[in-house]
Amino acid sequence: MKICCYSSCIVRCMLVLLLSLFSCKRENKADYVVKEWIGKEVKIPESIFTIKGRDTVGFDHKHYEYKILTYVNYGGCLGCSLRLSNWTGYIRKINELSKDKVGILMYFSPKRNSDVIALLERENFDYPVCIDTDDNINKMNKFPSKMEYQTFLLDRCNRVIAVGNPIHNPLVREIYSKAMKVNDSALSQITPKTSLCLSKQKIDFGTFEIGTTQLHEFLVTNVGKSPLYIYNIIASCDCIKVKYSKDPILPDSSAVIELSYRADIETDFYETIHVECNTEPKYTVLTAFGKIVK
Repeated sequence: MKICCYSSCIVRCMLVLLLSLFSCKRENKADYVVKEWIGKEVKIPESIFTIKGRDTVGFDHKHYEYKILTYVNYGGCLGCSLRLSNWTGYIRKINELSKDKVGILMYFSPKRNSDVIALLERENFDYPVCIDTDDNINKMNKFPSKMEYQTFLLDRCNRVIAVGNPIHNPLVREIYSKAMKVNDSALSQITPKTSLCLSKQKIDFGTFEIGTTQLHEFLVTNVGKSPLYIYNIIASCDCIKVKYSKDPILPDSSAVIELSYRADIETDFYETIHVECNTEPKYTVLTAFGKIVK
């Protein structure tokens, strides 16, 4: 028990730092949320799981050593918030590396069931999900209101080990992998390491008006001796969209990364952007900031 408490304390401290780095606003609730939820038991109701909203499947989660539970109650752009294509790759990788000791529990509570079913069909997402029409799991647990705190790593007894979304936040993904004793660096061990150089690490979007979209570009240059692969680029907020090529960048060559920010509310913003590559360290961090006015 003492070892478990000690490990939970380490995870808690790391998560507070990581969630703070990825928070959409300067003032965040990471410290409060982590302290509240680490060690807490999540109540899981008897649920019907389905594949693409058509075929119900038996899904016994009780035998798993670990469970990743994600809850989505979102009336806006479901595709933006869920990132199902990323979940597909993540689930496949977890299943391969964990040898079936990790279960993925996905609970959707949308305004319209048809929106979720259409998305599952469009993304060809063939893993079991629960479309929780009555929002029962949230009523039983009263999950945090912000999406970044609505995914949990649970132990066999459904106690929370870690909080955070491993799809939105690559550093949280590392925390999950270490807690589950899963080797998340399998891919990076195969690909030779190289080095990169960014044309800028601070992106100033300047001042722009609500309803407009501001664009910015920067260069990634391969200054090493092996091809550079950009595995992922993740912004701390979905308000920033990223466009880049998946093609390898040869030594002494460069590629353009395009950022766009759609201004929906009046605010000052300060975001972080993590570029994941076959480099050491594998994450390179940029900051993006600006001011949105009426």
